[in-house]
Amino acid sequence: MLKETEEYLIKNTGGVYIDATAGGGGHSRYFLEKYPEIRIIALDCDIEAIRECERNLSVFKDRLKLIKTNFKELSAALAGAGVNLADGILLDLGVSSHQFDSPDRGFSFKSSNLDMRMDDQINNSALDIINCCSEDELSEIFYNLGEERFSKKISRIIKQEKDKIKSARDLAELVGRVKKREGKIHPATKVFQALRIKVNNELENLKSALDKLPACLKPGARVVIISYHSLEDRIVKNNFRDLSKEGTYRLLTKKIITPSQEEINLNPRSRSAKLRSVEKS
Repeated sequence: MLKETEEYLIKNTGGVYIDATAGGGGHSRYFLEKYPEIRIIALDCDIEAIRECERNLSVFKDRLKLIKTNFKELSAALAGAGVNLADGILLDLGVSSHQFDSPDRGFSFKSSNLDMRMDDQINNSALDIINCCSEDELSEIFYNLGEERFSKKISRIIKQEKDKIKSARDLAELVGRVKKREGKIHPATKVFQALRIKVNNELENLKSALDKLPACLKPGARVVIISYHSLEDRIVKNNFRDLSKEGTYRLLTKKIITPSQEEINLNPRSRSAKLRSVEKS
């Protein structure tokens, strides 16, 4: 939702913006190319994403600062870049295309690995969690972080056959024995979501970042957050609502913005995207 992001985020065309989830640098490139006075601080916890941005965006090095860090460290990242307050902050949550398409990362159902760590400094991989957690612990992870109705059945068969699980492909096939495909949605989608969230502590990191956002923004600055599942969106929705009632923010999107059918046709992965935006009072 590049156009929608631009519409809600860019207010000062000569300002300083934080791309807090840089990924392959798509958003940053678009803004740097279109607005010659804009400066961007791009963050990502994935060193491979930072390296990709360094390669793809080297022509903008005078207006781009790349920092390897998690977006929960927004305040420290701003200070490290020598900036007091930002004119806008973007968080595009979820897995980047680079991560999803890397066969050894474990995010895809066909991956030859079962890692799912976005940051190489994280200790436990998805495979570690499957091997170390009890059946009840796995069931709780799948239910609470994936909203998976078949969490108990899936966790039971995983523990029964955990020695056979060496890759994401193995796990996806195992889940498929318990749960049938629902339309175009892969049977293992919610299990993979839950494991990825658990491995990367995504919900707690998001809450931490949301708490720090107001102190990082100039008056009139804007925030755009794009989420991809209901757990993330609920956290963002409640935070924006509560801080708007307190007078910290002004809601720019009273209802979620979703991608057009045209965009979904071009990029099927965008189908679950939900955009929300606020402006600092």
